[in-house]
Amino acid sequence: LSGLLKELGYTQEMVYKF
Repeated sequence: LSGLLKELGYTQEMVYKF
């Protein structure tokens, strides 16, 4: 679960950066 949450956060961060 932790890995999934981390991956989700990474994607969200990328979207926010764009």
